[in-house]
Parts: sequence; C-alpha cells; structure tokens
Amino acid sequence: MIDFRSLQIEHFCEQLAHHHQRIYGESEVELLQNTLNISRMALAKMSVSNSLFLNVNHTKRAGIIALELLDGVLHDTGFVDPRLFFNLIVATLISHVGIVGGILEEDEVNPNKPTERYYVGKGKYQTFDAPSSGSVLWPYYKERSLLFVDKNFRSLKNFNAEDVKLAIKSSDIAVKEISKDKTDLCRLVRAAHIFAYMTQSQYNQWLVRLYRSLEEADLIENLGFNDLGEFRTNYKSYFWDNFLPDLTYAIRLLGGTGAGKALVAIVYSRMSV
Repeated sequence: MIDFRSLQIEHFCEQLAHHHQRIYGESEVELLQNTLNISRMALAKMSVSNSLFLNVNHTKRAGIIALELLDGVLHDTGFVDPRLFFNLIVATLISHVGIVGGILEEDEVNPNKPTERYYVGKGKYQTFDAPSSGSVLWPYYKERSLLFVDKNFRSLKNFNAEDVKLAIKSSDIAVKEISKDKTDLCRLVRAAHIFAYMTQSQYNQWLVRLYRSLEEADLIENLGFNDLGEFRTNYKSYFWDNFLPDLTYAIRLLGGTGAGKALVAIVYSRMSV
C-alpha cells in the first residue's frame, strides 16, 4: 500500500532542498540538514491530525508558501539570513502541532473511555466526548504548540525560540487582528498559512473545511457568521477587512518572483467582488 503521507513529506523535503540550493548553492550544509530533520518531524506529527483543516495537507502547503517567501526575500535583498530560513520553516510547520491529540505526554486519550482529556498548560485540562476531531483543540493549539516547542526543541544552530514562539502565537487565522508590534517572522508565518488555503486548487472545498473545523471548535460565531451559506457568501468581505493588512509585507515579497506573482494573482482573483 502506498503511504501518501510519507510521499507528501518527502516531496516537501525535495522542494526544501531545491530552494536551499537556489539560495545558498553548495554552502550552509548544516542548515539544510537541520531544516530537513525538523521538517520531517513536524510533518510526521501533523500527519496524525484528523482535523478537516489543520492537517498535514494544509501544513505542507503553508511550508511551500514559506519557501516562495524566502525566494522573495532573496530577490528583494540578494541574501537570505540562515536564521530567517530556518526559523520561518520551523515556525510555519510547527505552528499547529498542538491540534494533534496525544502530542503531549500529559494528554489522556484511551479508546476504551467515553471522554478525552487534553493538557492545555499550567496544570489545566480540557475534556471532550470521545472520539473527537482534533479541531476541538483549535482554541488551545497555540498553548499546546508552545509546550511542544519547550519540551522538544533544544539548542540548535540558527534557532530563535522567542521569535518562533511569537510566530506561533500569530498563526491563528481564527483571530482577526495582528499587532503592529509583531516581527517580520510573525507576519510571514501568518501569511504562509493564509495563502496556503487561499491558493488551494480546491479552494471551495477548503473553505468548507475551514468552516466545519471552526464550527467544531465553537469559534465560528466569534467571526460573525451564522451558517455556512453566510460564511461562503461574505468571506470575501471578511478577508478584505481582516486579513489584507497581515499580507502586505508578504505580497510585496511574492511580487518579486514569477511563482509568487501567480500566488498573489490567485488570491486577488478569488477575493474580487
């Protein structure tokens, strides 16, 4: 039987190596190996997610967008700091790992029990009827992802824990605002996840996936929508009102490459009124 998840992971790693070679040539070998190792680990963790939206498919797509953003940085400045290369890929791929039930050793998931208890930090748990999709953890994934980073990431060359943690906190597309005080890494990670589903070939399907996942997490009313029909009809207005400021920096970078321009064109065509 073909393991499509493993194929996805290796396809991303091939793309990562290709972009690394384009940016650094034959140098920064350690950077490439460290980024490949973290990428495989992060995507393997996300491959366990059964959330309709925050799953390995979305995460891999966001990683591909992050690589295109790095190409944009190269075109814009002629150089990509290895720290940006590493931390952008790490933060993008690891952002939503907290959506995966059982990712933390404190989680209590037993197929013979009618409930599931997930650790959300500071000695607190959230309990859900079993079996539940990982989407129920959406309101808590940031805290859980941060705990995962603290427990599993040690000193690595080019790794900036504080920057990555800030980017994880900014990655939630169920939250409207992004502070002006956020770093460029925060903006790029957030943009990678927004562009990931906005440019999917099956965009309408992914919009439904987004709605159903937010609905399962009891977050849809926070966004101001009452039902799926209203969500699909009014999502364009929601995008212009809430997401465009988050994308300004990324759009400028993507505008510097052919592939990036194509991504921007897709988003604008789908969001045109």
